[in-house]
Amino acid sequence: PFPSIMASSLRLACVGLYVALSILTLARAHDDDDDHMHCQFNGTDGNEYDLAPLKDVEQFYNLHDHFVGWDGVSREHVYYFDICAKATNVLVSECTGVNNTKLPVYACQLAYGRADVYSLGDSQTLSLFNSTTENKPLDAGDHGVLIRTLGGIGSECPNDSERQLDLWLECDPNANTIWRAPKNGIEHLGICEYDILAKSPHACRKCVEEDYNKTVVSPLPEKEGDSSCREDGNYTVRYKKKDGAMCAGGVHGGVNVTHDLNERCDPENCPVGFERKIVHPDFPECQACLPGKSTLGDGKSSCVDCGIGQFSDQHGSRCYPCGAGTEPNADHTECVPLNGMGTCEFVSTTTSLKYNLAPLASVEMYGPVVDPTQSIRSQHRYFLNLCTTANSSNACYGADADEPISYACQIPAGSDAAKDLGDTIGFHDLDSDLRTNYDVQEGGLRVQLKFGSVCHHPGSVPRRETNIILACNATLESGNPLPPPHGQIEPGGNCVYNFLWETKFACPLCQLTGPGATYKQQSDECDPDTGYRKRSYERIHSCIGHPLKAAGNTEPGPEIITNITQEICTPDCPLGTALAQTGPQKCVPCLTGSAGGGHEDKCQACGGNTFTYQEGSPKCLECGANSQAKPDHNDCDLHNCVYTFESGLVFDLHPLDKYNKKTNNMYGPIRDTNTRAGEEEHHQYYINLCSRQTADDLSCSNKEKTPIESFACQRTTVESEFGHLVGTNLGDTMGVEPPVNGTLTITLSNGETCSNFGGDKDMPRETQIEMVCRESTGLGYPVAYHGQAEYETCKYKFEWQSLYACHVCRDSDYTQIVSECVNHTDDNGKILSASQSVHYKKTTPCNHLSDRAYHPPDDESLKCELPTGPIIISDQADTPWYKSPAFLITVIVLSSTIFTVILVFALVKYYKVRRLYETYAQLDKDRGGPDDFSMPEEFEMGGQQKQDGDHEGL
Repeated sequence: PFPSIMASSLRLACVGLYVALSILTLARAHDDDDDHMHCQFNGTDGNEYDLAPLKDVEQFYNLHDHFVGWDGVSREHVYYFDICAKATNVLVSECTGVNNTKLPVYACQLAYGRADVYSLGDSQTLSLFNSTTENKPLDAGDHGVLIRTLGGIGSECPNDSERQLDLWLECDPNANTIWRAPKNGIEHLGICEYDILAKSPHACRKCVEEDYNKTVVSPLPEKEGDSSCREDGNYTVRYKKKDGAMCAGGVHGGVNVTHDLNERCDPENCPVGFERKIVHPDFPECQACLPGKSTLGDGKSSCVDCGIGQFSDQHGSRCYPCGAGTEPNADHTECVPLNGMGTCEFVSTTTSLKYNLAPLASVEMYGPVVDPTQSIRSQHRYFLNLCTTANSSNACYGADADEPISYACQIPAGSDAAKDLGDTIGFHDLDSDLRTNYDVQEGGLRVQLKFGSVCHHPGSVPRRETNIILACNATLESGNPLPPPHGQIEPGGNCVYNFLWETKFACPLCQLTGPGATYKQQSDECDPDTGYRKRSYERIHSCIGHPLKAAGNTEPGPEIITNITQEICTPDCPLGTALAQTGPQKCVPCLTGSAGGGHEDKCQACGGNTFTYQEGSPKCLECGANSQAKPDHNDCDLHNCVYTFESGLVFDLHPLDKYNKKTNNMYGPIRDTNTRAGEEEHHQYYINLCSRQTADDLSCSNKEKTPIESFACQRTTVESEFGHLVGTNLGDTMGVEPPVNGTLTITLSNGETCSNFGGDKDMPRETQIEMVCRESTGLGYPVAYHGQAEYETCKYKFEWQSLYACHVCRDSDYTQIVSECVNHTDDNGKILSASQSVHYKKTTPCNHLSDRAYHPPDDESLKCELPTGPIIISDQADTPWYKSPAFLITVIVLSSTIFTVILVFALVKYYKVRRLYETYAQLDKDRGGPDDFSMPEEFEMGGQQKQDGDHEGL
């Protein structure tokens, strides 16, 4: 049993050890991810150090090490590292493994000639070093912070040790942290041990109060060693770092000289807002006045109620006048809007415009805002709020770690103590100078915050105050305060702070009528659709809060508002509508099959061959040629697109209808191919026959994005407010004229009114399609006529070559062909039978695919008898005489004979003329004439003149 007990004990010990190591590992991981725990530490010298500012979560630091190898070849290693942050916590890091996954390490090395990296450690320790520290590089300095990184998977060395990276930070309060290699090289102590150096203020201890001397700045002491206070019980002091103080950060931000600071200085007399009480004999105490009360400021008076127009909202505060547009409440403990307005509401005394800034109240202050005209080291940080002094983010703390109850505060550079920039709010109109200086286009207002912290600057206001220029921008929600566009936040250091804040809540509340109206009435009429009074308004001021929607909405006011009231009226109906016979007195559209109306007239039923297929038509339309109005006059009967004319010809256009297609219900887009100079080249056209259709999607839609249903449609180059190109109706009434010279003309009339004619001469657009019979094209496709669709203003023409442009085939379009009678014999010449073939040939182009087309009988073979006599055996009984071989041979022989006769005649004639020429030439020579007699060019063979030498030998 003893070995079993021992084994069990060992297993328990191992489990316990594993748990302990896991807890330690988790603790170390937690410490690695906690900036406060890992980057701040107390040194062995008892001082506090903070390296958190060196942590870079954007990208690892890197240092390139150039050296010459044992073989004389120049090489380079690259080191990547960070402080207090692993690669997995950094946005960009080259310390990656397989699949480019970031490694959980603080540092890595990309060695020469390797594709992957070496881990330089997944743990990091911070400690102090001095001149006696072992293995310290000679040029690392005498004191500072050593950051050692080591351990982890992938950090093993060939000598079985772990790779180790030491970062030696030398203390220098005025240095910029710049990494460098030691003079003896990064890897000089041994294999896999690396050193990198830098001077940094963060390697110095944090400053404490004992590192500074305090000097009173205001009021100036009357003699050395004395100090005097202002009436508020404060004085202005300045702190300067002592010579030889090697520290950074900490108290006063570690700056060499602070800005001027306010501190309480009089321990005997009570400041304003406090009254002197004797708690024990000879032991006075300053007790704060309650809100709504204060003292006179002599340090000895008692608390009294604040006066007219004044308030005090804190214990121990002086009484302040309320801001513009506000008044104190009954207890004088706060200021409220005038005339019972809501919290943070303001009505302009000059324009009567009403503003509501309450939505800008935030539980967290807006900010920080910094002045871009200042250097980074001297930038103050500002935080603001409106309508509330809430500060859940704890952005503004005073020197005593209490939040200032204020609308705005400043945290000076080099200090952690916030200054109150104004806790009394007031509202003012923007004057023209402010609108110009701040480039305010749509109006706004100025919010003034007064009675902030005491200002110590000579010539400045007694207490700090803030101006916030609220600029109306209806496209922004709350927005954020910003520095002035053309200046400083605190110009001249006068303790008056300026900000620009663009937001839609700086726009007045929308109002249709009355004082402060942001709209102007445009029209007042009786609405024909409802029978109620309708008024339209045009916006004259940018505003928020749609006046016709629920109260409290903050959407931007539209440019035009149409308000249909509940006032009953009798409308003047437009054409195509008439007063309803029952119910409210409103205009209802004329039904299909009727039109007219308007004013007080009733709709009239269409008669004759007229129709309306849409409700609300102003007039009845004439049906197209060879179509008749339906009995209800709500459309035209196109006879299923089959047309029979007096000539007896029938045309079947029904297969050209695309009504049953799932997509592309119209032919198109059809484009001009021969656009005239100066005309649009981007119009597109869509066509269908036999039924009104719409083009796909928004290919041809009106301004309201509704697809146009018609026989023909044009997409123009005019862009709508929705971004699509606007279409227009080129004809929604179809007519077919009788064919002329085999061409059928289709007219699509009653398109959209053409405004190019102007005045009373406006006319509807019209389209013509010339249907040209071409059997080989099948359905065919419409094209612009001669490449130009609009041949006249608002008149359009297309050509369509198609089988269905041909008349439907008749029996007269076919010719019967009967062959000669032929005997059929056996091998011995005995006649077995005689027959002749019969078939039908189409001799006229026509539509043979129509259901109404004539179809000739099938080819057949009939019995026949030849006349008595020799047996005629022919394999070409069906061949016409002019195609027979005998006829062709005869033609060839005759042609050859005629050609031969003509050629012989020409040769004879040529030689006769030539002999005559030679005779005259010899006669001329015998007479002593010149020896240049030449034959005319037209008599020479080949058309070339001969020289005298050419006559020899003839």
